[in-house]
Amino acid sequence: SKDIWRHFRDNQQERRQLERKIELWKELYTQLHGHMDCGLFVTGSTFDGYGSAGCDMDMCIFPQGPAMNDKQWLSEVRQILRKQCRHFIRGNVELIPAKVPILKFYDCHGRLEVDLSVNNPTAARNTHLLHCYSQLDFRVRPLVLAVKWWAKKNGINEARFQTLSSYTLSLMVIHFLQCEVTPPVLPCLQKSHPLIFNSKSDIFNLPYEVPEYLSENKDSVGQLFVKFFQYFTDGNRFDTREDVASVRTGQVLRAGDCERFARLQKLGPGQWSARILVEEPFERTNAAR
Repeated sequence: SKDIWRHFRDNQQERRQLERKIELWKELYTQLHGHMDCGLFVTGSTFDGYGSAGCDMDMCIFPQGPAMNDKQWLSEVRQILRKQCRHFIRGNVELIPAKVPILKFYDCHGRLEVDLSVNNPTAARNTHLLHCYSQLDFRVRPLVLAVKWWAKKNGINEARFQTLSSYTLSLMVIHFLQCEVTPPVLPCLQKSHPLIFNSKSDIFNLPYEVPEYLSENKDSVGQLFVKFFQYFTDGNRFDTREDVASVRTGQVLRAGDCERFARLQKLGPGQWSARILVEEPFERTNAAR
């Protein structure tokens, strides 16, 4: 427990770094909104509560205007950034034409890496959901940072190399705290507050006042850290071939049920044959695919 708390104290996102990110967001929004009708969200670990020192900055732009695909919108945004934002952006603005295309660039100091996507409301909903979970119990954030640190040290914290993203690891910890410890450390917000946490919510009006909740669980962060690994490595408790960790339901789902849903919704049923199965809380895909 002492090591986990020390790591959290020394490696959580610093206040001044967060403030610099907010300033960058303000500058970008001012320039972009001056040339197009749009909203600009900060998403991911910068705002969800699980950011560590030096974490990248994820943003998502929601433009209004003519019908264009995501790559066309990002090309237009790229032109604006190149012309108007040279005083606070350093180097090239790179367009990454992936399945979810993004613009990648750095702030003028070269220390903040920014990934900008377009029209991704799920990212905004996830950031809001994970933020609320991070505030419900004081043990959640240090535990997530400890698990992420462990994964990084073992070379399995990089989604582009087909290992676990930080987002997936966060979902795994939240799921574990919902349904494997007694009494639970966390509730299931999508069950207890379905009008707030749902796939149709208005992302421009999400309430950041966290619902009241007090866990009766008295485990230390060290005990929870050990139990996390016992849970995901004991096939009698979590069978990685059949079980799906679901934050949406606060339960373990069956892979076959998720695969059938994916087939009906044409979401790519093959993703449910991956090595580990973690349900994305809003789109109901496999976040660990």
